[in-house]
Amino acid sequence: MKKTASKSSTENLFKQIKICSGQNKMLEAAVVMSQVRTLGYSPDDIIKKLKQMKCKISKPHVYNLLKLAGVPEKVKNHINKGNIKASEVLVQMHKHQEPSELIKLIEKCVEDRKRNLESKRIEILKKIDEQKKIKFRKKLEHEAEKYGYNLDSPVIQNLLGLTGSNKKQISTLKATT
Repeated sequence: MKKTASKSSTENLFKQIKICSGQNKMLEAAVVMSQVRTLGYSPDDIIKKLKQMKCKISKPHVYNLLKLAGVPEKVKNHINKGNIKASEVLVQMHKHQEPSELIKLIEKCVEDRKRNLESKRIEILKKIDEQKKIKFRKKLEHEAEKYGYNLDSPVIQNLLGLTGSNKKQISTLKATT
């Protein structure tokens, strides 16, 4: 049985669901859909109303959003902060799962994701650093040759050593350029 709520406020809730769904804001759509559900709308009623508004939504999607609306606040906070996607949370959810179990599982996923992102960030920084060293090494070699410095001199070798180069690498570079 549907509770009495003003028609305009109910319409606004459905509009919010449509907008959030269109913008792929699953958690926001889930929260609003949960409010509509408390007004007595069944999942079938919700689908029917949204279809009238030209918003295609499947029954499983409605149930997923309703499940998502019921996750603990800690999990919602992780979603809002962008630490984990709502769809990833749904994948981690299991039947008869305790909220504390879900929180632990999601926090582990968030930590794993942060660790992976950090290792990728470090890897990218290393590549950038290596590219800068190569560029500096080539420029140094060019300038040394331009001004007639001997690449075997200790000063030049020390400078090239800063770039991680050794004498063998330098001669290989000279041969390929």
